[in-house]
Amino acid sequence: MAAPSFSGVADRLRPGPVAAAVLWLLALGAYSGLGRAEGGPASPPLRSDLPVLEDGQVAAGWKDLGWAKHTLSPGQPARVDFSAAAGWIFGHAAVKPGFGGLVLRLRAPAAYGDFLEISLDSRAAHAFPRVRPGKASRVEQPDGWTEIWISMDSLNPALEPFDRLTLRAASAVGEHQVEISSVGFALREPPEFTVRHSSLGPVRKLGAVLDCQHSHPINPLIYGVAQGDPQLASELGATALRWGGNTSTRYNWKLGTWNTGADWFFRNVSSDKPSGGWRSFVEHAKADHRQIAFTLPMIGWIAKDDRSCAFSTDFYPPQRKVDPYRNDCGDGVGRDGALLAPRGPEQTSVAAGPASNEPWVRELRATGQEALAMYMLDNEPTLWNSTHRDVHPQPVTYEELLERTLETSAAIRRADPRARIAGFTGWGYPSLFDTGEARPAGVPLSRLRHAGAALLPWWLARLREHDAKSGSRTVDYVDVHYYSQGTNIGMGHDGAVDRDTAMRRMRAVRSLWDPAYRDESWIDDTVMLIPRIRKTIDAEYPGLGVVIGEYNFGAEKHISGGLALAEALGHFGTLGIDAAFYFPWPEKGSLAAWAFRAFRNYDGKGATFGSESIEVRGGSDALASVFASRAPDGKLVVIALNRDPETALDLGLETAGCGAVAPAGAWVLSDAEGLLPSQFQGPASRFRLRPWSLAVLEFKPSR
Repeated sequence: MAAPSFSGVADRLRPGPVAAAVLWLLALGAYSGLGRAEGGPASPPLRSDLPVLEDGQVAAGWKDLGWAKHTLSPGQPARVDFSAAAGWIFGHAAVKPGFGGLVLRLRAPAAYGDFLEISLDSRAAHAFPRVRPGKASRVEQPDGWTEIWISMDSLNPALEPFDRLTLRAASAVGEHQVEISSVGFALREPPEFTVRHSSLGPVRKLGAVLDCQHSHPINPLIYGVAQGDPQLASELGATALRWGGNTSTRYNWKLGTWNTGADWFFRNVSSDKPSGGWRSFVEHAKADHRQIAFTLPMIGWIAKDDRSCAFSTDFYPPQRKVDPYRNDCGDGVGRDGALLAPRGPEQTSVAAGPASNEPWVRELRATGQEALAMYMLDNEPTLWNSTHRDVHPQPVTYEELLERTLETSAAIRRADPRARIAGFTGWGYPSLFDTGEARPAGVPLSRLRHAGAALLPWWLARLREHDAKSGSRTVDYVDVHYYSQGTNIGMGHDGAVDRDTAMRRMRAVRSLWDPAYRDESWIDDTVMLIPRIRKTIDAEYPGLGVVIGEYNFGAEKHISGGLALAEALGHFGTLGIDAAFYFPWPEKGSLAAWAFRAFRNYDGKGATFGSESIEVRGGSDALASVFASRAPDGKLVVIALNRDPETALDLGLETAGCGAVAPAGAWVLSDAEGLLPSQFQGPASRFRLRPWSLAVLEFKPSR
């Protein structure tokens, strides 16, 4: 994937447009009354900071824009006929983002079920999610009224101004009227709702046993991110930073320039801005005591300046898109959708063989000696014919990848004999098998030329043969990237968050490790990525480590993105991998950032998940996971996940196998408020997790 850009290019270079879309889509229930909702006074309305409807009247500043048949009477609930897929629209001059969520109180016939859908709108060209509030979003009262709270993370994930609010029937209902006593926007979730919400609703029980007799160290490098804001890295508690991404493939370390490739109009840009160049990157990492994984080019070309682009509009015919910052740089695709033939690498680049890395490695070692954790051999070579097709239009071959690996590694070791090197750098699961060449009769040409051998085992076997003769190891780690491929899962804060996609996003993490899970994307295979790589290493080149050089699950601002990230971090520890780097970094304040902090800074004062992974028996099923750790001082930290969108989890923990310990603190993540302090309920060994939530549970030796 792409690295952060500079010189006015978008902050995060990624293939495709970046569009925030965060939606919590659940199912709405209704009170158990029969027939038409009866009239009568409503319970006191929920507090709102910007009322829309109260005391039977549309509040000041709002207009009743009509649609469904409805009646308003002062002091009485509004009555609305939602039949025939009708709705009710409220208009406002303009509402600025900043509220915590929407509060609503209604009473509807039980037969209507999950009929209600709520959305914002604007005259501006911006799409807002349509949200159907579910059981986790409501509290039913004894008098038949239902209180609803919907966070603005669901209604307005992109924090756009809006001027309309719509309540509509998303499913067929009859002509029996629905009573609505109040609607409004609140800065925060009302405390009374929080209290009721935490105590009501269905609960399932699950038990987990912590066995401190079976444990192994957790490599701290699994908590790495790509280069970014040093302050954010500090808040996250990130242990390592990775210099990498598509742009690093053609980084010119002397000029401080790189080519953005297909991510951004094949354009050369300068990275030498504050915190931009490699020296600044190293110095920041050293100052913050973070380790570094440094990607070095091996494609054979590096950016020659900070202004050239491969598909100049001065030479090529009209193209599908042009750079909005430089209208003389096109995307290399004709108006008819056909790829334009590149004119040659010299348009943007100069030749740079493996030996050109030697002086840079010496500089890196001299500048960041104590911080350098590993070197990485380029970025996703089997995608060069796409990401850097202007200089490498044909797919890389088995032999080319092997040769470039051997030569670049040798150059690194000449300059730094103590180097730790990660290679292969596959873009994902399919890269383990071939180089992306044509598939006559469904079989890749690259495999036909190698007697059916898959790429990774072939590459490892040749490295082992070479290293046995040379007496030196070419690589120390196998590096493979992972991005969930399911429809609409997205990357970063992109990605749909309807119920189906959110659940698939969280299940997709199982492709990293679970032999019982078949990937629900076009891959349609049992991936078990990390065990599969380990098995291949054991068969072809025993002793190498495993690195996940990039990964991302999308929907960073939604709880499903946070829970998916937490699940991955937990399994990186239990599986004992050597390093992992979230790409590029969890956005500040997002649910993904808070999930990362659950492992690295859960109390805001630097408290972390322990350095030793403890075996947990039980505690995990299709909708729950429990990860446990121990620190050198005997403190235990447990991270529990409840992926059930509607049912709370009553978790019982058996800690006797870890000596005498007592609960010392708890923190809960379930919405945009962040990791909030909580407490154990009832017996000290039990904790209740809300639907779609994460809990950090801390135990300290009691004597």
